[in-house]
Amino acid sequence: MTPRELFLNLARLLPEPMLLVASSGEILGTNSAAEDLLGGGLDGRSLWDLLEGGEPEVKSHLQACRSSGQLLPGSIKMRAASGETVALRAEGARFQPLRDQPPAVAVRLRPKEDALTRFVLLDRQIERLNEEIRVRREAEREVLELNASLEHKVAERTRDLQAANAELDAFASAVSHDLRAPLRAVVATSRMLAEDAADRLNASDLAVLERQAQAALRMGHLVEALLQMARYSRAEVQKQDVDLSRIAEEAAQAVAKEYAHCGASFLVQPGMRACADPNLIRFALDNLLGNAAKFSCPVPEPRIEVGVADGVEQFYVRDNGVGFEQADAERLFEPFERLHGSREFAGTGVGLANVRRILERHGGRVWAEGQPGRGATFYFVLPAQAEAA
Repeated sequence: MTPRELFLNLARLLPEPMLLVASSGEILGTNSAAEDLLGGGLDGRSLWDLLEGGEPEVKSHLQACRSSGQLLPGSIKMRAASGETVALRAEGARFQPLRDQPPAVAVRLRPKEDALTRFVLLDRQIERLNEEIRVRREAEREVLELNASLEHKVAERTRDLQAANAELDAFASAVSHDLRAPLRAVVATSRMLAEDAADRLNASDLAVLERQAQAALRMGHLVEALLQMARYSRAEVQKQDVDLSRIAEEAAQAVAKEYAHCGASFLVQPGMRACADPNLIRFALDNLLGNAAKFSCPVPEPRIEVGVADGVEQFYVRDNGVGFEQADAERLFEPFERLHGSREFAGTGVGLANVRRILERHGGRVWAEGQPGRGATFYFVLPAQAEAA
């Protein structure tokens, strides 16, 4: 590092004007306070060009400063950037940070007690303050303009989103009324025809009518699943502190009735609490527990557990059912993705997709782990726990 760089590092934050002057009178460096007083572009100029008389005395003073290790005061008159002559008290000291470099003089300038000098320094300080105020006001204006532009864009996006939601509601209503009614009619007429013409149709014809009715029923279930997905994707999330154990118990009781033929046992850990929308989290648990019961039904003594992992804020739903390949875990949460055929396990393929949507809308997440023939565990985290997972 050069003597000039060392000087600048030391002097740049000082409030008083500082000059680094070579033996020839060349100004080697200045700080911002010196530039405020004397003007910019001082580096490389001669100190003598800035003096108002007294050059021999100043040269003698600088020589004494270079030779002495003491801080030597003196008087000096210089032309300020405004053109006025200011009387200054110059305190000089030898500056030789590197022995192989020639010594220079570090000069600190202080105003003498005369009105003109004080006025010039004050005027320069006011100019600098005004410039800082101007820059800050300009920055504030730009921030306000950006905020106004952002608010306008947010309002536009909000209107677009509201319009899209209105269109989606209209579509859902059309699906609900215009598709489900014809599907019910297909089921009803197929079965009526099978009953009324049973004596004129053979077994093959009756089987065709039954397949037609079953297909219409499956399509009706898919339409209902799509409507359900749309509803839970748009539903407002109203978070509150909830008793997750109580909600899980209620969901387990409902699933146990639906799958009573499987004889599954349910174990819910007490004392679990979370920050969640009680209606949405109940729907998610209905799907998770129903999924666990469905895929545990083929095994002897189906067992389903709901709890929270020790030392980690992760809730889980665990079963001892048929399980799945871990490589297929992500597919479970994709709409209409099925790892098993509809004849083997009934369903629409959107239940776990709805679970993921609900957890993500809470700011949480869900994932699954399993092994074929050794059951599956579905983990999920809710807002207060999401960061720890």
